[in-house]
Amino acid sequence: MQYGMDRCADMSPSVHTLKRTHTWLEYSFTKDEKWISYSNVYHHACWIDKGAGAGGIPNPNVHARKVMLCIWWSVHSVEYWELLAEGPTVTADVYFERLRNLKANLENARPQQHKVYFYHDSVRPHIARTASAKLMKFGCTILPHPPYSSNLADSDYHLFPHLQRRLVGQKFQIRDDIGKALEHFFKKRSPVFWSRGTYDPPKRWQETSDAFNACLK
Repeated sequence: MQYGMDRCADMSPSVHTLKRTHTWLEYSFTKDEKWISYSNVYHHACWIDKGAGAGGIPNPNVHARKVMLCIWWSVHSVEYWELLAEGPTVTADVYFERLRNLKANLENARPQQHKVYFYHDSVRPHIARTASAKLMKFGCTILPHPPYSSNLADSDYHLFPHLQRRLVGQKFQIRDDIGKALEHFFKKRSPVFWSRGTYDPPKRWQETSDAFNACLK
């Protein structure tokens, strides 16, 4: 736990300094993963009389049917996303295949862009090591990210909360229905949405650094 806090504090100022010396945010890409449930049931809060017992509320089913969303996004919009096949986990081979797809998309959409700053969270350590080498081979600069720090992760702080609120109450029968719902959500996001998600993080990085320094005083 303490190690994670130290890593957050160490990395926040280093990335924040990069922001002041380069216009790198325009060329940055965030990668993350999220489980999408077929049934997104929401239990509303309710008032009960004093002394009355609360009715039983079923716990979420951790084994409920769901599918993994892999997404890469930037200040422009979603660069590439895919719903992985149900069952298999994200192995190194699966991860690299998606990197190749992303690279092909970027070359088609913005062939003139040569700078790429890659910011990825939720990557397992054994994948991250080889992924970094692959990304560097692609000409990408890897931005540091400490583990277990959703307050510093762009997707957990910005994209995924908005997505989850939109999914609340929806039930899907087949995988294609989930894909259509995601496609609709992404297309409806304004340029301001993606811009805010890209340019706001440095404020959190600075706040994390300031809070840690305050604890040392």
